[in-house]
Amino acid sequence: MLSPYDKRAAFIWIVLVITSTFASMRFFNLDLVINVLIATNIATFLLMGFDKIQSSSRGGRIPERMFYAMTFFGGSVGMLAGMYSFRHKTQKGSFQFFVALMIMLQVGLILWTFSPEGLF
Repeated sequence: MLSPYDKRAAFIWIVLVITSTFASMRFFNLDLVINVLIATNIATFLLMGFDKIQSSSRGGRIPERMFYAMTFFGGSVGMLAGMYSFRHKTQKGSFQFFVALMIMLQVGLILWTFSPEGLF
C-alpha cells in the first residue's frame, strides 16, 4: 500500500510528465515516445532537486522506492543527472547500481526499438 508521501510524489511526477510532454511537443517536432521520455527525465530531475531541498530543510521527503519507480519508468537519465547535479543519493551503492542498470536496459531498448532491423 502506498503511503501519503508515495501518493503525493507519484501525483507530482505524473503531472510534471504530462505538462513537460505537452511543452516538449510544442517546441520539438519529435516522435511522441521521445517527447514522453524527455518529459519523464525532466520530471525526475526536478523531483530529485526537490527532494534534496527537502532533505536539507528536514521537510517531507520523497520515498526512495518512488525514485526507483521513476527510474524504472524511463527517468533514468534524469535521475543520474539529478544525483550528480544536486549531489543527492550518490553515496548509496545500491541506488547507483540500479540507475546504471536501468540506463543500460533503456538505451538497449531504445536502440532495438528504433533501429530498422533491430539489434537482436
